[in-house]
Amino acid sequence: MSKQTDLINIPDAITVDGSNVGIGNTAPEDYFAGAANLVIGSNNGTDNGITIVAPTNKLGRIHFADGTTGAAEYAGFIAYDHGTDEFKFGAGADGGTDLTIKNGIVYSHQYNRGTVASSTPMGTVIFHDNVMSGANHSVSNTLTTWSTVVSKTVTPQSANSYFWVEFYHNEHINYGTPNFGGGLRLTGHTGGVTTEIARGGEMLYLVGTVQNGHYVYNGNAKVWGGFYNPTTASNIVFSTQATGTNSQNGNNYYYHWQSSYIANQPGPRLRIVEFT
Repeated sequence: MSKQTDLINIPDAITVDGSNVGIGNTAPEDYFAGAANLVIGSNNGTDNGITIVAPTNKLGRIHFADGTTGAAEYAGFIAYDHGTDEFKFGAGADGGTDLTIKNGIVYSHQYNRGTVASSTPMGTVIFHDNVMSGANHSVSNTLTTWSTVVSKTVTPQSANSYFWVEFYHNEHINYGTPNFGGGLRLTGHTGGVTTEIARGGEMLYLVGTVQNGHYVYNGNAKVWGGFYNPTTASNIVFSTQATGTNSQNGNNYYYHWQSSYIANQPGPRLRIVEFT
């Protein structure tokens, strides 16, 4: 072996100890016996690794075989498809792909015993946000019907996706004046049907006061929401809707997060969390 390494001018780069081979490692036999046939790298304070090169339209593969014919040659495998930029994992006698990773999303090819298409993501959490400006957003007392104030259109990853929908905001009342408030609700609209997901932010009769030069808020920062399971892969329009129906005496209902009250904060936020 030393003669061979001399020929390729890498002395001591390869070590053979019985049936174990070390590349950049002089003692492969020191490692776990079930995985010491090939040991690459050493604890020398630098990075170590393997690079598998393949053309842009081909795959790089690592196979786990228990036979020399058919699917037994790749009963388990890890492969990277350069044509589609996908990581593929397979396990089982059929030699098929079980999991694919693409753009941070995991797709299961045998999820739910094959009743879901292979393009369906599995176990993914996706955040869809729409953040309003950090200003004073209010609902007039003359608004007597539900009106959309912020919305977000989401295309579900699959018909199996379900959602947590929430609204994050602050609220207050006019200083020195009574206010019965209005209301806020969250909705999902798809297939011509609007579903109320949750309702919150309804204010009671109060009179605004100032303490130490600051407004006394009713509610302060709050997050509220609900789950929504539309069982569709079609676009869904999620909305926060407001009404001032209950407002009296010409006062407005406010939902806001204003930087002059709370420093360095964004405005109200509609957040949709998708679970696949």
